[in-house]
Amino acid sequence: MGAAVSDELLKRRAHYGGRNVTGLAILATILAAFSLLAISFAKTGNGIWFLLPLPLMALAYWLVAIAARRGNPLALNFVLGVLAIQFLVSLVGQVAAYLMTGRSIGSQLFLTVLPLLVIAVLARNRTDLIELRRRGLWEALFGAAKPSRNLCLIGGVLLIVSTFALYGGLLFGAIHATENGRLRN
Repeated sequence: MGAAVSDELLKRRAHYGGRNVTGLAILATILAAFSLLAISFAKTGNGIWFLLPLPLMALAYWLVAIAARRGNPLALNFVLGVLAIQFLVSLVGQVAAYLMTGRSIGSQLFLTVLPLLVIAVLARNRTDLIELRRRGLWEALFGAAKPSRNLCLIGGVLLIVSTFALYGGLLFGAIHATENGRLRN
């Protein structure tokens, strides 16, 4: 592995995980607001209902962000797991689109690299929190924080459920659109 990290540097990096997950929560909130706006302006309900899990996902990210700010590595575990699922689904979708259309996926490379960078950063944040506990420094930084295990579990379960609901809705919408396209031809 790399060189040993000093205690001071580890203490400085201790809150990065919470900040990073808060950034994801802010992005999810913006996306949820736009989805609610899109739902409210939609002329018909067809094909737009798959956006409903996004506000739940934003709430879940906020709950997990609070737990991550309190130094709970379990919060980062949930976020890393969901991001890994999203990355794999995105990758499978890109390969399927390439196989079906034959178009180059070079422009989609950004959509593959960015999630990997976020996953790498959050994994390092998680490692920092675990190292803080191992060195006995965690209590000095986060000891006054209220326990966040229940917050992690509730936020993590909501995050997993909303992710599966979102991708299930997208898959259902794609299948429905394909069937409608076949019926028209």
